[in-house]
Amino acid sequence: MKQRKLMIVLLTLVCAAMIAFGSTLVFAADEEDWNIKSGSPTQSTDDYGTVFEGADFSIYNSQAKLWPDKFGVSYRINRNTAGTLDIIMAAKADVWYEDEEMSYFRLTLTYGETFAETGATDIAFYAGETLAAQYSTMLINWEDGHSYSTNDVYFGKSGDGWVINLNDEQHLITDEAAVAACNSELEGFDNSVGYLQFESSGQAKLTFVAARYGIPAAATDNPAGWTNGGVLDAPDWLVPSGNEVVGWTCDEGVSYTLKGDDYLVPLNGFDLTMRMAHGNSATTMMLMLCSDYDHDWYAGTYSVGFVLNWSSAMNDNQLKISLMVYTNQTESSHEEPIRMSETINNFNWFGSNNFRIYKSHGIWTISVNGETVFAETVSEEGKTVNDYIEEIYSYFSSGGGYLEAWGQVAGGETCIIEEMPLVTSNSLPVVNTIELRKYDEKTYAVGSKVEIDLKTLFTDSEGDTLTYYATKGSIQNGVWTYTNDIAETLMVTFQASGSAGSVSARITLNFTSEAGSGSAGQNASGCNGTASFHALWLALPVLAAAVFVVAIVRRHVKKEEKTDENK
Repeated sequence: MKQRKLMIVLLTLVCAAMIAFGSTLVFAADEEDWNIKSGSPTQSTDDYGTVFEGADFSIYNSQAKLWPDKFGVSYRINRNTAGTLDIIMAAKADVWYEDEEMSYFRLTLTYGETFAETGATDIAFYAGETLAAQYSTMLINWEDGHSYSTNDVYFGKSGDGWVINLNDEQHLITDEAAVAACNSELEGFDNSVGYLQFESSGQAKLTFVAARYGIPAAATDNPAGWTNGGVLDAPDWLVPSGNEVVGWTCDEGVSYTLKGDDYLVPLNGFDLTMRMAHGNSATTMMLMLCSDYDHDWYAGTYSVGFVLNWSSAMNDNQLKISLMVYTNQTESSHEEPIRMSETINNFNWFGSNNFRIYKSHGIWTISVNGETVFAETVSEEGKTVNDYIEEIYSYFSSGGGYLEAWGQVAGGETCIIEEMPLVTSNSLPVVNTIELRKYDEKTYAVGSKVEIDLKTLFTDSEGDTLTYYATKGSIQNGVWTYTNDIAETLMVTFQASGSAGSVSARITLNFTSEAGSGSAGQNASGCNGTASFHALWLALPVLAAAVFVVAIVRRHVKKEEKTDENK
């Protein structure tokens, strides 16, 4: 145990060091698989990323996947002679954009005489072969005179139009024909995934820093009900597009935290769908549901959640997922209590993924995209998923919690979230109508005790522990009992409540003084004492006829026997 704690402490120190030196550690070690399409540039790396130097070259990267309707690129370019830089988002990874059959978006930045005289860069944006936007800007950094600064370029859908953002200067595309061309080109991208490519004319030094996601807001206000710490300044929180939240990302060398202060979802019924993207090299993020919002970090609360890890050695259907549970409020350090891990093969990077926590038939279950995870796993402590969640569930007020996420730069480029809708998948209890009919409108004897097992009258598909209420009688261990000393017709309403809500059922009980004695269990079928007496009375004529027939037969038999003796 001491060795394990020592290892956790060492890993924490390493993570802190990586955060401190951020971009140097993350990108200097990044060996991405860039391919040279044309020209013969030299390829190297520096503290910012992958560097290409040369004249008239084209390069592409099959690993640098992006959403074509919400993508961004951070780059540096050193140029002091005329030339262009094309930033291309192509529908295929291994062919150039001149392919007539392929969809692409292309942003062309021209360094020419205009720049030498005024510092302005000419911009042209193409949706396929259609020129969708053309303008000039003063904000592009090309050369040492501008401190060889990083440029951030974003492009994507915004409401009914499209937007280009260059170093926080936004240009809207609203022309109907241009918007139609962009929308049409987007349809040619399979699963809304594209691949990054560059083309440079003239002598240049190009440094690819990072892929970016989402559309930056001019004003970086947080969405309602959310707070954050350490999120990238440009973009910070990203603007909504319609009713969806575009997403969250962060700069190299920066971690971020997202916290929602509204009541979001019951723990039993946690159902979250996210459209997610990984970085180019590695991704680590944490997704937690916490019992309390008013704390500095999720370690200061009872919480349960996931650690999500991806590396460039993994496919886009793979994810290493770990279960993390804080079982007390004193685990306030960043020694993450990871209880169990496994690698799944049904993940949809750059697509939608569903995470669920729910209780089914009394057992806590976790699933990703409909498949159960950790089903057979037992931790080093000898505990299962069910053991851990049972241990903390009582600390979730009203069964519900607050959502938090942490993007961890120490693991490489952080995870990007585009959508994060939460729904409650936990269902209401259900009335067992077959069981209800056993008691409803039945007759019972005055003074007899009626018993109804409410655990069979109500069922819950998730196996929730239900609480019960009745307008009459008493309930112990889920069994309702009632004794009536007068003859009357009595209506009783029962209610069963789970974490998703309550459901009611009403029955009518008839108590009569003419009834014979008997318990509710004996009377449940409707065969009370009075009914039995009436049935016997109706059967008397049949019995009398049977006795008469038997007598005649016996008399005939005796007569035959006597005749035989005389012979």
